[in-house]
Amino acid sequence: STLSSVGIVDVSAPAAPSVLGGLSLPPPWVANSVAVRGDTGWVLAKGAVVVGAELEGEGRWGLFTIDGSTPSAPLIVNTLTLPGAQSTNILEAVGRIAVLDDLLLVAAGEGGLAIFSLQGTRPVLLDTRTSFLVDGVTLTRPVLSVSTQGRYAFVSLFGQAVALDLGVDGFPVVTSLTTRWL
Repeated sequence: STLSSVGIVDVSAPAAPSVLGGLSLPPPWVANSVAVRGDTGWVLAKGAVVVGAELEGEGRWGLFTIDGSTPSAPLIVNTLTLPGAQSTNILEAVGRIAVLDDLLLVAAGEGGLAIFSLQGTRPVLLDTRTSFLVDGVTLTRPVLSVSTQGRYAFVSLFGQAVALDLGVDGFPVVTSLTTRWL
């Protein structure tokens, strides 16, 4: 099986980073992307397919909440398997997460853009966007990546990039760009 781990690294002296602690993700999970706010981290992981075994999460995307308040001994405090999010070969680049204020955004491929609230102790799924209204046309495409700046989320779809206004109810698309690959 594939083993995957997550480390906490002190980079206050960039020329001499220091590993403070770490933990292993349980099989079949393989870490893909990390977002951090304060002492809490969220790890997006792909469920690897393990030959000869049937493990919970194979071929899916999972979200782990990590408590890093004790850097030498981080703990997994919550695990979610994302609904409808499949890990497929065409979408190997998928799997980016971003934090903006009390929102966690997850690019979940064919599962869309998963939007979580971080107001409590565990992420709560608010919405899953699998289609986007762009210039009067509804686009339904895999969500490949997500990043944030200010109150906007920049979402890469297969063949299209969109900007969502997270400060407005419903998170409308405010601009878009047709691309060959993003």
